[in-house]
Amino acid sequence: MLELEFGVGKVFVTTISVLLLGNIENADYTKQPIFSSGTYVNNQLAGQEHYEDYIVAWFADSEGNFSEILLNEETTLTTTHPIFIIDNAEVEITHRPKSRVKVEQPKQLENMATSWYSSNEYQINHRYENSTHSEFCITSAQIDEKGLTYLIFRDFNGNDTEWRTLADVHKNDINKLLYRWFSFCRNDVLPFNQNFIFWNTYERDWAKSPKNLGYATKNGATIYLYGRRQYTSEWYAYNPAQLANNPVDLNTIYNSWAKWHDNSNGRLKIWRIQP
Repeated sequence: MLELEFGVGKVFVTTISVLLLGNIENADYTKQPIFSSGTYVNNQLAGQEHYEDYIVAWFADSEGNFSEILLNEETTLTTTHPIFIIDNAEVEITHRPKSRVKVEQPKQLENMATSWYSSNEYQINHRYENSTHSEFCITSAQIDEKGLTYLIFRDFNGNDTEWRTLADVHKNDINKLLYRWFSFCRNDVLPFNQNFIFWNTYERDWAKSPKNLGYATKNGATIYLYGRRQYTSEWYAYNPAQLANNPVDLNTIYNSWAKWHDNSNGRLKIWRIQP
């Protein structure tokens, strides 16, 4: 059995089936485990509206009797009972190195030309699941001119993060152009032709294993992008196989102030922001 480490939790891989330990940081292995098939509650059913992004799980008491419970991501990450979730895994990922993007110190802006870049307009054209909202997320990494790798997103506490939620898109807003300002990158990206940012957007499913969103090699360094989702096909920006051919066009965004990124799955516009 092969053990892989990801941003949150571990995945134990046997062929293409996995047992995902969803709360590795807090699990107390002396306590009764909780098991789940990874099935999400259909919150479109009457009376289930408040259970969006909950999964069905089972808990055994000391006498071996099972009780059905519902879990969301917050509860899963904070409970101390080990939570095991059955999921499918990608065979390709089992052959990849364990290396992740190193969290270097953020690259400080060298001059006003690299002020920052943000997104605003966005649109998704697919509803990949049956819940009320689609969790429209983004992941990205930078390779600089020295071959160093950086995360470009910060969470609300200012910490480096591999991914962020752009928006929770209501089912009635699929195929509609929407607006929300989001800080895309504040790192130093000069010189433009030697700094490379690769990114992808996807439908996130917290109770699923990380799946490939593409990889790219520049300046002697390779970055791998992942996103937790049910199926490999649930991406919006780039087919993972094409990610390496699509670094952010920093020259165009800087000189034209913005650039659309379009395909049949969705749209996102990245802007240069100049104070």
